[in-house]
Amino acid sequence: MASYNKNGRDSFGGSRYSQGWPSGYGSNSGDPYDDKLSATNRFQDYFRDIDYDYVNRGWNKSRIVALIVGVVIAFLVICGFDLYRSQQSVVAEAKATMLVVDDLKGAMKHGDRAALDKAVADVVDEAHKVHGEVNSPAWLLASFVPYFGSDVRSVQTLADVAVDLAENALVPVADNPTILNAKDVFKNGAVDLDALGSLSDSLEEAAPVFLRNVNKIAALPDAHTERLDETLSSIKEDLGSTSGMIELAQSLLPEIDSLMGGDGAPRNYLVVAYSNAELRSDGGFPGSWTLVTVNDGEIEMGKTVALQLKPDDFITFREDELALFPGLKGNMGSIPFLPDFRRVAPYLAQGYEHHRGVHVDGVIAIDPVFLQRILKLTGGVVASDGTKVDGTNAAWELMSNAYWRFGNAGSLQDRFFGEVASLSFDKLMHDLGKVSLTDLYSTLSSSASDHRLQIWFENDYLQKAFARQGFSGALSDDPTRPELGIFLNDDTWAKIGWYAKLDTYVSNPKRNPDGSKTYDVTTTISNTAWKDELEYSPRYIWGYNQEEKLTDSDMILAPLFVAPAGGKISDLTLNGEPWDMEHTLYDRQVYYGVVHADVGESVVVRYEVTTSPDAIENLEVRKTPLAQERLLTIQYGWKK
Repeated sequence: MASYNKNGRDSFGGSRYSQGWPSGYGSNSGDPYDDKLSATNRFQDYFRDIDYDYVNRGWNKSRIVALIVGVVIAFLVICGFDLYRSQQSVVAEAKATMLVVDDLKGAMKHGDRAALDKAVADVVDEAHKVHGEVNSPAWLLASFVPYFGSDVRSVQTLADVAVDLAENALVPVADNPTILNAKDVFKNGAVDLDALGSLSDSLEEAAPVFLRNVNKIAALPDAHTERLDETLSSIKEDLGSTSGMIELAQSLLPEIDSLMGGDGAPRNYLVVAYSNAELRSDGGFPGSWTLVTVNDGEIEMGKTVALQLKPDDFITFREDELALFPGLKGNMGSIPFLPDFRRVAPYLAQGYEHHRGVHVDGVIAIDPVFLQRILKLTGGVVASDGTKVDGTNAAWELMSNAYWRFGNAGSLQDRFFGEVASLSFDKLMHDLGKVSLTDLYSTLSSSASDHRLQIWFENDYLQKAFARQGFSGALSDDPTRPELGIFLNDDTWAKIGWYAKLDTYVSNPKRNPDGSKTYDVTTTISNTAWKDELEYSPRYIWGYNQEEKLTDSDMILAPLFVAPAGGKISDLTLNGEPWDMEHTLYDRQVYYGVVHADVGESVVVRYEVTTSPDAIENLEVRKTPLAQERLLTIQYGWKK
């Protein structure tokens, strides 16, 4: 359908009235309502002017065709103005709905029941107004227009979703009296299990409604119009994050007493803080170990201890683990050389139980970047030495500046690390009621996706619930969703990992006759330190492995490349030379060896990765999280 400007000209320069209408008709006011009225009058006059005797004599059949075309065009013009007016109304109603949602948030924040009831009623009313507009005859007709019709249908689906969410999810949740005091569920470092149980009843009713609408929106096609496409992408992203939170809550509610020690048996969770400045496949060197005990919702943090140098010869490792990492049989700090947290966590728990005599029900591994993200939500903390650590500097303070301040006193650095981790966790627990749950879950979820937060439970039900949302830190066992693992391990015996840089490029795939896909992959490992900088640094930064270091500023790393499930790695070269360092771990092919990079230098590893024939999705890369996020990049050939 042509679009017209205010002067009555279509986008091709012609008159909107030129197609089948006698000249001289129409208004030039530019008002769409005047134009619509004049179009209707012209339509009526046109029928009055027809000489039906000519028609009946049949001498001018083309006149009939013109009549039909005129009728159709008149109908489309009228519907076009209806659609334009309706579209403007929908935009206005959508803006009004956003204002009402702000009122709703304010009512919940201030515990105002009357304001909450009014806001909910207004949301329901606005949703129905929008739904009525986009299901009018003009919108129905537009939904059949080629190309843009799918956009119209997407808008109609969004309207359906809005009504369903408002009536069947928002209303039951808002009716729950506990919702106005939701912040009191988390208060003073404790969880009110009774209040949480009350909220769970409403969540149980609303969750299926929310999730079915998330699926509806996820199934919508890409829009043809840029504005709608951006809107859909934003909605899908927001709902995707929220749906993960709701699905996890749904899974946890039946086991909330078990999780929070509400069944008469306290639970002990071990929080292990990794330092990415000394890299390990699973994240970093485990510098501090803190036990968190939960009893009937009351959360108590224990003393932070250092177990990383304690022996671990009592642990029974797998044969393939020891064959690849003989150093596992040395001390507890070597356990995170393993790239799968499903294997790492039980070993860490076993070690803590052995050395501290306390049973561990779960393990949570975190790193300084995760702490920085949490402090961005809660506000900063101040260590006992006066150091301010917050959402802008935590990673730098804990993985760089601390080693310059404390020199070679490793025990002081570990103590500082443990103190900041403990203060951050304590602040989170006490201020949880002030933090947006959506923002909190988004931070937790994104940190889990890049493996800066990993969670393991001895309870199999809880373990599976968190694993479904990506918190397990496990290697992917799914051949249909191929995952290449690229992990870095420090062999400098130092904190030089702060300067490590990892760049990976994955090409477009080549499809093989058996249905598998092959990708050309290039991984570049770099040492970004400055020579002058390392010359004046404590040895704790530049390293103690003098037997292996080529220079004082040499960074020694042991990269581990793990093939995707059902796939393989081939033709691997290091700086252009064949690198025959093939091994097996967890029944899959891996490459593992040592590389050196002096300041400003890089090593380049090139190889091919072939997926299983069962692969449905493109190859994804899982990698060790680095100390500096900006130094970690992954590029995919199909994501320009």
